[in-house]
Amino acid sequence: MSGILPDESGSSAAGPPNQSGAGGVTHGDATEPTPGVTPSEPGFWDYTQSTLSAVGLAAGIVSAVGTGVAALLAATGIGLPAAAVIQTVAIAAGVVGAVASGTNVVITLGRVIAGDKNALDLGLDLIDFALALAGTIPGWGIIPTIIGLIFGGARFEWPSAGPGLSPQAGATFVVDGATISCPLAIPPAPVPKNFKVLPARKVKLRGACMANIKDTTTVVNIPIFGTCSAKPSPGGPLPCTPACVSWLPGHPTVLVEGSPALLGTCMVLCSAGGAFILIQHDGQM
Repeated sequence: MSGILPDESGSSAAGPPNQSGAGGVTHGDATEPTPGVTPSEPGFWDYTQSTLSAVGLAAGIVSAVGTGVAALLAATGIGLPAAAVIQTVAIAAGVVGAVASGTNVVITLGRVIAGDKNALDLGLDLIDFALALAGTIPGWGIIPTIIGLIFGGARFEWPSAGPGLSPQAGATFVVDGATISCPLAIPPAPVPKNFKVLPARKVKLRGACMANIKDTTTVVNIPIFGTCSAKPSPGGPLPCTPACVSWLPGHPTVLVEGSPALLGTCMVLCSAGGAFILIQHDGQM
């Protein structure tokens, strides 16, 4: 989990230490608003959701232990009044866990709409909520509660401050107009060539549309590099036809319209030629 929700003006409500102003991404000496970009530093919603997850896990433990103890006391026939009280506490804890999990779902939905999270995050939170809700069923609720504890425990991670806006030293964000190259392109084809981001992209850096790792469509994003040395034929090398899926690795915490931001250190495999297309310049002016 990362970042904060954009405010109504479209820029982030707050930024990490290496930002200035109201949430603009800083590169060099310039800062501009970047609606839809998630800062790498944990924000209010990260801590809120992690706290809710911790409450849900604690409530789940109380619910599971309480249900087990109550069942044991009831089975032995001793301490029936105590068993009833413990079972009531266990059910109450289950309700607390379900409320915490449900609140997380609502927050995640808001962050998905804001472009700060993706549908997978929402789906996982919904599974968490369903298990927590099933855990409130008297008696049988202990089974989904235990499953929920395992599932939620595996997902839980307290947000930690990132190293800044770039995960690698010197890595920068890629924008429209960046230059990229393919080692298999045959001269005199212009290498490198310009990488493109559709102008519909609302996330901008210094006025230029920011790229994410899903910007791999041939011609639309990745240009044709003339002819390809990996595709020989009797009549000479065949034309370049890039076939790419996703740039890797992308920024671990900064999202551009739901997908990791593209960095100058990323590369993408072209399955048509078997070589990695590289970024020569990030396109920032």
